[in-house]
Amino acid sequence: GEMLRVAAPAGGEARLDSADSEITAQVIELFPGSQDVFAADGVKLLLKAREEAGGSAVGFFSGRQPVMAVAGRLSYQREPDRLTLSEGARMWQEKQMLSGNELSAERATGELRGAGRVQAVFPRASKKEGEKEERLEVGGEALAFSPRQHLLTYRGRCWLKTRNASLTSDRIDVLLSGEDNELTTIKAVGHVVIASGFREGRGENAIYDLNQETIDLTGNPSLADKEKGVIEGDKLTFYLGDGRVHVENSGRERS
Repeated sequence: GEMLRVAAPAGGEARLDSADSEITAQVIELFPGSQDVFAADGVKLLLKAREEAGGSAVGFFSGRQPVMAVAGRLSYQREPDRLTLSEGARMWQEKQMLSGNELSAERATGELRGAGRVQAVFPRASKKEGEKEERLEVGGEALAFSPRQHLLTYRGRCWLKTRNASLTSDRIDVLLSGEDNELTTIKAVGHVVIASGFREGRGENAIYDLNQETIDLTGNPSLADKEKGVIEGDKLTFYLGDGRVHVENSGRERS
């Protein structure tokens, strides 16, 4: 009576269905006393829409639509309502995706953590004529999401990829807004490198304004241009729409 184990034959699937989720895997273990769940080998998870909750189903994913996930292993602890996916975890809701070696979510609070090359993909409406949509990718070695602050924090060998530029740094903060958690601002800190076309910018801090499609680079920034050499200033602004770079100075006479 301590544990119920269901193992499917080769090519089959064990299934556990509940009001808010559905799990299929080769092996599922249910612990009736604690209501904990463990699943392994070919895990597939469906988190059903929760209209009455009004919050997030998992992390920054909307609770008003279902969330799909796959992983090598799954564990769920009733107390403290924690879901953990490991061994190549991947979650998605329509075209919004999150992947990593391990993803852990607190269902009650909406907090989310990831480890092992964690990457999120956000679809965005394109401002380029003739294109309806573009992808923005952001990742790092570790991830933490705070629903109260609407903030995604990546640490360790972080990267950002847009249609017109790529960025690497020690840390990246992604600020979201509203109930739909739309992207607003992305901040990068520590050893920032921005590559756009044939130019490469280096500095200590960067702020990416998604609405204006600009990246401000500060902290002793420099710009290496294959045609014009190296340019230095107090702030470099990359205009991703048309490829311009604006150099500003405050404490020196000239660039």
